[in-house]
Amino acid sequence: MAREVGGTELPGVLRSLAQYLRTDAAVRAEVDARQSWVRNAARLGVAAPWIVLLLLGTRPEAAAAYNTAGGAALVLVGLAVTLVAYRLMIALGRLPEEGRWFR
Repeated sequence: MAREVGGTELPGVLRSLAQYLRTDAAVRAEVDARQSWVRNAARLGVAAPWIVLLLLGTRPEAAAAYNTAGGAALVLVGLAVTLVAYRLMIALGRLPEEGRWFR
C-alpha cells in the first residue's frame, strides 16, 4: 500500500492508529465497568421505595390506607414516576455509540 500511495510514513501512521484503537478500547472497557455501578445504583434506587412499601403493607393501618382509592392512585402514580425515572437514569448513563467509518 505504501508503494502504491507513495507514502513512507504509512507504517508509522498505522502503528499510531493501532495504539490509539487499543487505548480507546481499554478506556471504553473501563468506563463500561464503571457504568455497571451506575446501572446497579439505578436499579437499587428504583427497588428501594417498593421494598419499603411492601414492608409498610405488612402493618394493618398502612395496608388500610393503601386499600382506598386515594392509596391506589398514589401507588399507580408512584409506579409511573418510578418507570420514567428508571428509563431516564439508564438513558443518561448510557455511553454514546461510536459510528462506523466503513460500511
